[in-house]
Amino acid sequence: MCPLQACSKTMKVGNIFLKHTKLRAIWRVKKGMLPCVLALGITLPATAANITVEMLGSQSGSWTSNPLLVVEGAKPLIGSTTSPEIIIRDTAPAMDTSIDFRIDQNIFNQASFNSTDAHATAQIDISGERWNFILQQRADYDTTRTSEQTSIGSESGAKRHLGLSLSPKLSYSISPVDSLELGGAWSISRYQANNYTDYKIISASIGWSRKIDTLNTAILKVTAQRYKTTEGSGVTNDTIGPSLGWKTQITPQLDASIAVGLQEAKERRAGVPNKAWKLQYTFSGNLSFRGEQDTVILAGSRNQYPYGNGSEALQTALSLNETHAINPLFSLVSGISWQLSDYTTPQTGDTRTLTSANAGARYKITQDISAALTYQYRIKTIVNSSQTAQDNSVLFTLVYRPGPLATP
Repeated sequence: MCPLQACSKTMKVGNIFLKHTKLRAIWRVKKGMLPCVLALGITLPATAANITVEMLGSQSGSWTSNPLLVVEGAKPLIGSTTSPEIIIRDTAPAMDTSIDFRIDQNIFNQASFNSTDAHATAQIDISGERWNFILQQRADYDTTRTSEQTSIGSESGAKRHLGLSLSPKLSYSISPVDSLELGGAWSISRYQANNYTDYKIISASIGWSRKIDTLNTAILKVTAQRYKTTEGSGVTNDTIGPSLGWKTQITPQLDASIAVGLQEAKERRAGVPNKAWKLQYTFSGNLSFRGEQDTVILAGSRNQYPYGNGSEALQTALSLNETHAINPLFSLVSGISWQLSDYTTPQTGDTRTLTSANAGARYKITQDISAALTYQYRIKTIVNSSQTAQDNSVLFTLVYRPGPLATP
């Protein structure tokens, strides 16, 4: 079967999943675009193409005490997820194309959480003598159990969610040390639930970077973004502003990046007097160490984050993750993260902070089979409330990955 025939079958699977009118209408729009994007990457003339097909799968079992992080009425969720996946890559001298498609079959002790989910990504990377163009597309047909950080309101089970995104990026080398970059992003989220609100996000950016030397790069960027609900309360959030960044290779094992910016933000709600523009700061950065046994990544950011209840927050996030290899077959993993959300118009019940910590182990059983066991703890605080929601979970996963198959 050729890749385009496989794409056609993927479209048929998508039609089976999207039973509801609102979701089906969105799928028809994207269904017309996706084969074109995939076909562009596969059928454009190229010399010395190298196509590989990788088929893998995983089987996991889980126990979660509070799957939706609700304050009251949580019931333990026990079940399994079966995930077959196929990855197709087409590599040529001036163009790389990849397609990744995965199905998740979720079966739990609570039938309202059972679902068959689909996740697809596609990427085209085309390079010229002085320019580079990357187009990324993603589609997720899943549930709010996996698409959202926390629940919205009172829920008795997971609700259907459809997420679509498209992200083009064009970069051009003005000189050996200077580059210009134009970027954009479009995404939508649709829900089959009354307590969730559909929304879309559009953003655009222009950036300039200069290589100071082989180890350091300076970056200047201006970004504009619009968040808009497409039903319900009629909320629009606009942000625009510059940022200044720096990337550096401190040692062969240690690298760092930081970007700090200022942006003007304004929220508009239907039937409510417009608020004035507000100045706020943003940042993003990470510090990464990769040694022979240890990999440690410290990351932080402060950016706009959309929630499914028709609001967007300025979210500050910090995380620290470590992997320690005992030997080539066995490794230990651990991590901690913390998030703080600031709302222009806070509402009772909104998430204020979300903290999580995890620890686990990974073992390579054979060349093709690996296993992982992970424990995670989460705690959520609520706006205008002293109540908290807590969750404990255990996840065991077996992964079978035999490696790619090359095609002539």
